[in-house]
Amino acid sequence: MTTLSGQDLRSRDPRLPLHRRLADALTEAIRRGDYSPSDPLPSESEIARTCDVAIGTVRQAMAQLREDGLIERRQGRGTFVRRADFSHSLLRFFRFGDGGEDVPESSILTSTTVAASEPTSRALGLDDASSVLHLHRVRRLGGRPVVHEDVYLPLPEHEPLVDLEPGEYPNLLYPLYEERCGVVVVRASEELTLSSATQRDADVLGCSVGDPVVAIERVTTAVDGRVVEHRLSRGDARTFRYRVEIS
Repeated sequence: MTTLSGQDLRSRDPRLPLHRRLADALTEAIRRGDYSPSDPLPSESEIARTCDVAIGTVRQAMAQLREDGLIERRQGRGTFVRRADFSHSLLRFFRFGDGGEDVPESSILTSTTVAASEPTSRALGLDDASSVLHLHRVRRLGGRPVVHEDVYLPLPEHEPLVDLEPGEYPNLLYPLYEERCGVVVVRASEELTLSSATQRDADVLGCSVGDPVVAIERVTTAVDGRVVEHRLSRGDARTFRYRVEIS
């Protein structure tokens, strides 16, 4: 674990408030991977001591990092680099079973290395025809397929996954990215559209060609700011719902 010092702050733009310089230094350290999401960050008092700043300055900087979605406070354990948790994200869009909150079971149907399509190259910021790892994944509830997904992962970042057999993938992918590839996901953006079922949709979901389907495109970002996943999910529109909390 890298320890920041007062020099890290003195070398930054002196026109910025001290807490902003400290927040920027911590952000850069997090994005470099200096702090593991599995271990707590140094305490506020330790950061204040090593950086020779007031505790109030540290608290302002940490508040900024929390607002930016980079860290989270865990009761009784300390402050950690934030991991994204999208295990229930599909529940915002699809009604499974009797409306319960069960997470669908997932399995990988195929895993292949392919040349990225133009949309995937654009989403991942890759050169034309760059190689990506393509996972075709199905999500089931009670044994019934409800959503299938095409997941595209840039190489060589995800090279450790290339030799995995489909049956070796766990139910959740993001912990696997972190464990095998050192890729820590912190945020994602999604765009939802309506479409018609293709033959491929019909084969996987058990619907008919031409039936309405909901398509969700996700672009996922790692803690260092890199786009690390392009995901296309398609589900039967008969299970569709939209839910949002407004405050």
